[in-house]
Amino acid sequence: MRVDAAGTSTAYRAGWLVNATGPATDVTRGGDPLLRDLIGRGLARPDPLRLGIDASPSGAVIDAAGRPSSTLFTLGPPLRGLRYETTAIPEIRVQAAALALRLTAAAPVSARPDTGA
Repeated sequence: MRVDAAGTSTAYRAGWLVNATGPATDVTRGGDPLLRDLIGRGLARPDPLRLGIDASPSGAVIDAAGRPSSTLFTLGPPLRGLRYETTAIPEIRVQAAALALRLTAAAPVSARPDTGA
């Protein structure tokens, strides 16, 4: 086994290698029907590590052609391949707040006709 870190490569002899990153680490082989459908239809693509889906820094899902969506966003565990530490509530809360600000700024609310506003 070889470990590459900080510009150096170190070889180790090992009898066993245990993958302890959790179940179904390859998003294209997982059982999530929503992710399978999004990827299958080209609306999303796996991240470079295939741990989740590819997205822009703001969470816009990137489609099969490499274009960020203007209507489809993600946060939390689907971003594992881009932001590995994204499974705990503090990280997800920060992502949700940033996404909420982006979405509310992008979609001005018009007055409802029956409110008198």
